[in-house]
Amino acid sequence: MVTACEKEAERERPLESSLHSTLGNRVDSAVFGYRVPGTRPVHGGPSVVAAHCSIETLVLGSMTSGGRRESTISTITFTRFSAEQPLTNSRYFALPPRFQFLHSLRNRVIGGASYFVDSFAAGKALERERPELYASLQRNVLEYEYDNDNHYMTFQHAVLPQKPLDGADLHTVINWSPPFQAPNVRPVTDSAGTVPSDPTARAAAEAQFYEALSAFQETLDRPEFRYEFTLQEGDIVLFDNQRVLHARTAFRDKTDDEVRRDGTVIVPGEPTRWLKGCYLDGSTVWDKLAVLNDQVRGIPK
Repeated sequence: MVTACEKEAERERPLESSLHSTLGNRVDSAVFGYRVPGTRPVHGGPSVVAAHCSIETLVLGSMTSGGRRESTISTITFTRFSAEQPLTNSRYFALPPRFQFLHSLRNRVIGGASYFVDSFAAGKALERERPELYASLQRNVLEYEYDNDNHYMTFQHAVLPQKPLDGADLHTVINWSPPFQAPNVRPVTDSAGTVPSDPTARAAAEAQFYEALSAFQETLDRPEFRYEFTLQEGDIVLFDNQRVLHARTAFRDKTDDEVRRDGTVIVPGEPTRWLKGCYLDGSTVWDKLAVLNDQVRGIPK
């Protein structure tokens, strides 16, 4: 005899299978790079990210909109900047979010192409070419801080991990966020991992550390580690916030002549370039994926 619970489980199985396929494909792609899931219609309004971040809603049950989760993103994307430096978000958290969505709601400007940098590939290049500088970024930490909108958060992270960048450990991360870097509060260590007592040796260790920071930035700027494209209105990009650095090129508003020529619709009071975002915690995603693996395969509890 089939119970009501068994009937309900049977009805939910197609959803579980679909979510398993969708979540697995997106996570596999995002771990090693980026993915644009496809163009979605833009409805506008504060709830549009919740409407389109279906994975977030299904994994966590609800979507948090506004507040701290969007403050960093909105600060960056609403402001007319020149070209941004590539970065990973939320380094001032002890446990920064693993995956990030960015949803393009408005793109009616000249410029503003998005680009993404594979920091793991750049890190491995630095390790091959300047192993002593790579080691300095492994053993020394940077202070990151967020001081805005009645919030103050700070945390210290090493730039490069102790684990190999070509390993299979899902928890390997790179911490790089120059716009949120604060003055260092911890002394720099030498190749032995100690703070030199001799002033000359201490100065040499500090000089090597700052050389290492400059060398890593130069490596990240190489075109072979960068992929660039323009997010159209409605596009959503998903990427690994612990590996893939993101930024954009400079942009400006269209002139009146360009607006007339292109037939661009400018809505008074609305930004002409507008991204909204959300985060997914890596542990939450991997937990859900592990449970779905068992459910789809019919493995009993």
